[in-house]
Amino acid sequence: MLDGAGTVKACTPRALELLGGADTAPSGLDLPSLVTDPAVRDRLAGAAAGRDACARVTLRRPGGGRLDVDAQVASLTGDTGACFLVRLLPAAESAREDA
Repeated sequence: MLDGAGTVKACTPRALELLGGADTAPSGLDLPSLVTDPAVRDRLAGAAAGRDACARVTLRRPGGGRLDVDAQVASLTGDTGACFLVRLLPAAESAREDA
């Protein structure tokens, strides 16, 4: 989950695995530090306009390395301000689902 500024606020255990197996949520990290391509970051940021966005993304893993994932970003509404739910699916798993 990201806040309105694109900062990581919470992660599921599976997301932590994809980000390199960190023991705790990478809170404080932001979208630019995790996504390598600025054009893709801009496309995903389109969720701020209230529309869902998806893209193939290369994640920078905080502990080192990179991972290709399909990312879907959905805008959540509520009293706490802008918030975004991000679903990550490794590209290899995504290809199997497509097949």
